[in-house]
Amino acid sequence: MPDQQTNSNQITKTDTPPLPVPDDTPFCLTFDVPPSLSNIMHLRRTARCLLESLGLSRDNTDDVETLIGELCTNVVRHAHIENTNYRVSLEFPEDRVVVTVVDHGVGFVEDAILPPGALRPDGFSDDVEERIGGLGLPLIHALADHVEIRPTSPHGTTVRAEKSIRPGS
Repeated sequence: MPDQQTNSNQITKTDTPPLPVPDDTPFCLTFDVPPSLSNIMHLRRTARCLLESLGLSRDNTDDVETLIGELCTNVVRHAHIENTNYRVSLEFPEDRVVVTVVDHGVGFVEDAILPPGALRPDGFSDDVEERIGGLGLPLIHALADHVEIRPTSPHGTTVRAEKSIRPGS
């Protein structure tokens, strides 16, 4: 059994070595985000700083930042989650960035949404009842190399968008 020592702050130290991490484990950051538009801006800025520090090109950084913004805006605008956070994960396997957004909102079926450019309920404005919308998912599909949309159990949506990258390219 490892030796344990307790300091005055009640932090326990053990002599147990850290768990080994396989060499092929991708770098991953996960954020639990309260559903507000201002938090999307903070998340985009944080992601941009990280992507730039990893050496991604400006084009790749712009694309991934836009993916994050569009995916998160869809949650805030359409998932109808008010008292619960949604989760955003950024993974960096060798040659791509994977953005995964998980919410526990009302969920949706991609084939059932209105076409791009169609009028739809606004949901954010008290002054405007309808707005032109539906451009987010086509943009997500255009920027990502692969997009997967699936239900989250017991309700909600998980969207995973992959973007191929190379540092500096």
